[in-house]
Amino acid sequence: MTAANEALSTETPAAVTFDTLSAAQALRKSGFEDRQAEAIVTTISKAMNETVATKSDLELQGSAIRTDLERQGAEIRTDLERQGAEIRTDLERQGAEIRKDLDKQIAATRKDLEAQGAATRAEIVATRTDLEKQIAATRTDLEKQLAAIRKDMELQASKTSGAIEKLEQSMASLHDKNVIRLGGLVLSMAFLFLAVGPFYFRWVMSLMAS
Repeated sequence: MTAANEALSTETPAAVTFDTLSAAQALRKSGFEDRQAEAIVTTISKAMNETVATKSDLELQGSAIRTDLERQGAEIRTDLERQGAEIRTDLERQGAEIRKDLDKQIAATRKDLEAQGAATRAEIVATRTDLEKQIAATRTDLEKQLAAIRKDMELQASKTSGAIEKLEQSMASLHDKNVIRLGGLVLSMAFLFLAVGPFYFRWVMSLMAS
């Protein structure tokens, strides 16, 4: 084997899979001279070495890719952390605004409830005052009606008493008149008996004599 073949066969044995020695021997058997065979094998080997990645190339590319991925990952983490911080800040701001709005609504509701409570209390006081006035007016009216009824009853009693007194007077007067009439009647009968008695006695005696 020549120096070129040794160089080609020992350059990167782990990376190059092309067998330069076998290729050169095959070319010689086909009628190529040693120089021609070596030139063809060298050209093919260079072309393959230029297009096929070696282990070191893959390691370099892997390291570059890893570095790039780490950089991109760091950028993504930084971006995510920044976005997370922005979202957290935005959420905190929105939460503060919501709390502030809720505080305002609660304060407004409390104020409205207090106003409604005050209005209700005022209505209750007004209703109580009105009821007290109505009760006082009703009591006064009842007292007036009772006084009028009492006065009317007293007047009726006075009239009844007067009527009773008049009736008693009338009965007394009628009694006196009846007594006088009865006395007159008795006197009349007495006078009549005195006038008629002797004649009646004589008539009776005559009847007994006959």
